[in-house]
Amino acid sequence: MEHDPYRILRPLTEGAVALALAQLLDSLVIPLPAVGPLSLGPLPVLVYAVRWGIGPGAILGAVWGLLGILLRWDRSVPWQLLLTEELLPAAVLGTAGLFRGKRHGVLCGAAFGGVLRAACRAFAGIRWRADEVPERFFNFTALSPEAYYPIREALRTSVNLVIWLALLALLELPLRKFFMAQDLLNRNEE
Repeated sequence: MEHDPYRILRPLTEGAVALALAQLLDSLVIPLPAVGPLSLGPLPVLVYAVRWGIGPGAILGAVWGLLGILLRWDRSVPWQLLLTEELLPAAVLGTAGLFRGKRHGVLCGAAFGGVLRAACRAFAGIRWRADEVPERFFNFTALSPEAYYPIREALRTSVNLVIWLALLALLELPLRKFFMAQDLLNRNEE
């Protein structure tokens, strides 16, 4: 069996570029009152997952989450919180790879991965940040952590998903072959 360096170098190179772009976009956040930041950082990870599949996408997401932990290291934060609030939500973005090669797969993958990411972050908040629930959230008072964190993550994810899906929908027509990994299929047939 002949060794093809293309099969190794191409995903690694695209992963490195996606990782750098995700980190850059993640540093350009727009703060939203009450729900947290609006970030485009997950988009390169989602696109990579849709192109290469769930395994490589989850690995890239985990590396991105680990890089985020290392760059924003705070020793006062418990390691369990870092794993469940940063690493796991970034890794589940790789589930967008379930929609690899599908028509509108990048849109479905972004929605699926974004919702799973929100669920992980809500779980982390309930489990590790129960004492940080504000007294008032919009017009609600005395919310339990079990109500506050899912509501907050649903709001944050809804706003993020609207922006993510709008951008991806605009890019889908000119980049359809890229999003559907048709350039990879053509290379593999040679």
